[in-house]
Amino acid sequence: MSVFICVVGVLVLLAPCCLLVDIDTSHDMVVMEIVKKHNDLRRLVRPPARNMLQMNWNRDAAANAQKWANRCTKDHSPRKQRTVGLYSLKCLTATAMSWSETIQTWYNEGEEYSYKFNRPKHIGRYVGHYIRLVWANSNQIGCGAAHCPNSKFKYYYVCHYCPRGNLFGSKPYQANNFTMDFLYTVPSYICNGQHVQCDVLEFKHLFCYPLIVVSCIFLAHFQ
Repeated sequence: MSVFICVVGVLVLLAPCCLLVDIDTSHDMVVMEIVKKHNDLRRLVRPPARNMLQMNWNRDAAANAQKWANRCTKDHSPRKQRTVGLYSLKCLTATAMSWSETIQTWYNEGEEYSYKFNRPKHIGRYVGHYIRLVWANSNQIGCGAAHCPNSKFKYYYVCHYCPRGNLFGSKPYQANNFTMDFLYTVPSYICNGQHVQCDVLEFKHLFCYPLIVVSCIFLAHFQ
């Protein structure tokens, strides 16, 4: 068993899982795994979201994240070095984990998140990675991983997101106004730019690209 740390110093025991090629984001299958895992988890937020954007891969953000991972440093990349991704998540592990496990670890912080009060349920708990992962307005992601044999933590995972999220005082997404009877049977809205079945959403703050207008579609069905 080995110890890994995700930026803030939370220690968890995990077993080794994969080879370096399995986390190399130059491979299409790895990219697909990362994007799918993000979108799958973003659909599961509770309460359900009504404005959750579909996450897509951004090569420039990925290149930037890879450069930072290759530095093998435990610190978050400074904003001035995130030329595309304007917010980053990082995970350091002693043994290789799959991207799905890494992303799930960030998402699991949500167990301590109170949407109603927009803060951790208990003092001293950290939920920043969860909030970053489910920030509705972020629709671009790029990630990179590196093997750092001379470091205490041998594997470094970095993801850059844009537009940036975790804005102070703001909730990560807009909740649907369903009654409690429907709360656990209604999935979230996932939005993209190909359908016109929901209200048009405009985002005039920093994006990876110039201002775009997106609309959303209810992708999942009632269970």
